[in-house]
Amino acid sequence: MGFNVAGIEDFGKVMDTFESFNPEIVILDVQLPKYDGFYWCRKMREVSNVPILFLSSRDNPMDQVMSMELGADDYMQKPFYTNVLIAKLQAIYRRVYEFTAEEKRTLTWQDAIIDLSKDSIQKGDDTIFSIQNRNDYIRNSYYQKKSNRFERYNYHCIMG
Repeated sequence: MGFNVAGIEDFGKVMDTFESFNPEIVILDVQLPKYDGFYWCRKMREVSNVPILFLSSRDNPMDQVMSMELGADDYMQKPFYTNVLIAKLQAIYRRVYEFTAEEKRTLTWQDAIIDLSKDSIQKGDDTIFSIQNRNDYIRNSYYQKKSNRFERYNYHCIMG
């Protein structure tokens, strides 16, 4: 796995560079000119879910907490081992991009499409199952039954 890297030369144009480069992973430091990395993390989170890793010499645990609360995916403290940084970047990339790829979010079985991102099953133009519908049915059944138990019939209606 190789990486294409873009650096910031003008810290007044961080968001312009971010939006034009459209990175797959961002590495931020806490201490930056003009605004700190926390500010830029917050700004990036307003427009993107791109993975963000903080790489900083600051060793205050609150910096780590703050970065995570603002949406960072990881925090590494300097000095660091290059192989650890690369392993973390690869793990983040794998987690975010390989497991959320659209082709892995849908399954086809016979003439039905199972959409894992929507928790639904479609056959043609019809949605034949949706977790929302099932949850509504379970909730309604729960409140309508005096015993608050599901009978076998209810289970088959829910599961098909």
